[in-house]
Amino acid sequence: MESNGRRPTSFIYSILVHTCGVENRIQDAVDAFKEMESRGVETDATVYNALISAFCKVDKLESVYRVLNEMESKGLSPNSRTYNIILNGLIDQGMKDKAFSVFRRMIKVCEPDADTYTMMIKMFFERDKLDMALKVWKYMKMK
Repeated sequence: MESNGRRPTSFIYSILVHTCGVENRIQDAVDAFKEMESRGVETDATVYNALISAFCKVDKLESVYRVLNEMESKGLSPNSRTYNIILNGLIDQGMKDKAFSVFRRMIKVCEPDADTYTMMIKMFFERDKLDMALKVWKYMKMK
């Protein structure tokens, strides 16, 4: 790209970070993210989401929260996709209390989407927490 006078965009980097994450090449994902920043390419939610997803895939939750906090400190608002990635990772790892905590954090920052509500309702049903599933359902209907 660069030999043709074109600079990679944040979209290109997001694909690179995402692909490295899918292939469990977390260090390559981190290196691509750092390269993007060092080249002055502006980060956006899509690139951060790709990095968060990569860390979720390899169960590096401390890094997930670090990246989420970094994202917010740079003035980028996490979106429902950001939180859905984290929620999905936590639920898959059986960390359902943490998932509910992240859901509560999410509703203070952005509007959950249909995928969010589906994950949360399903999680509560699986835990035999029908009352909580119904609360999430009612909250969703009010929106």
